[in-house]
Amino acid sequence: MSAYDNTYQLPEQDVFRNPNVNNEGVFILHRSLFIIDGVNTPKSGRCDNLMYNVELPTINTPYHNEGIYVGQKAYYDDFFFSIHNVSHGVQIIDNAPNFAITYVRFCDYTTDGVKPNAWYIQNGEYPAAMWFGGSLIELFKNMREWSFMLQEPFNSDHPMAIYSKMVFDAFQTPQWVFDEIDSLPDMHLARFLKGNENYKNLIEDYPQMSNKMMDWFREKMNLFPRITTRQRLRDLVI
Repeated sequence: MSAYDNTYQLPEQDVFRNPNVNNEGVFILHRSLFIIDGVNTPKSGRCDNLMYNVELPTINTPYHNEGIYVGQKAYYDDFFFSIHNVSHGVQIIDNAPNFAITYVRFCDYTTDGVKPNAWYIQNGEYPAAMWFGGSLIELFKNMREWSFMLQEPFNSDHPMAIYSKMVFDAFQTPQWVFDEIDSLPDMHLARFLKGNENYKNLIEDYPQMSNKMMDWFREKMNLFPRITTRQRLRDLVI
């Protein structure tokens, strides 16, 4: 499978995999973007040029340096993020031109062709690594914490906060889902705001979402399925 395959569907057992600090690959809240390689994204020879695909919410904003972007060196270290560092990129929610929820697995190419999971990318020093979730429920908890940043006393304009709220609004999220998420242990942002020095650490034995919440999210996957550029163009003609 190529990176960001438009046809591949992540198996449901992987979508709803249990939280585990050793999970390879991450779930990410992405901004949906009509890619113009070298114009609104770093020039990298992307195969998705002139198509809707994804980038981190912070791209080309005052918070740009908090993320990593294909075709660009990371701000916090000397790592250059290449298209070859993504072995899997699957959109499980497609709400173009607004947002997407994706599963991404980072990798390194080696001389013998093996592409092991690249933990130094998945758990990198760049701030965006703490927005990822090793499971879907951990991503939702991160998004919930960030969505509060739009309110008093923070009044933040951070893209992660804006896009997190955008998702919950688009999903017409019921209160019982918020209540379930709010009952979970703190993720990185909440621990940081509470002065926890270990806010970067992953949590062992993080709780799984309820079966009821899984059913709710299945409805959202059906409501916002992956749509290819060919399908978009066809719909414009019909």
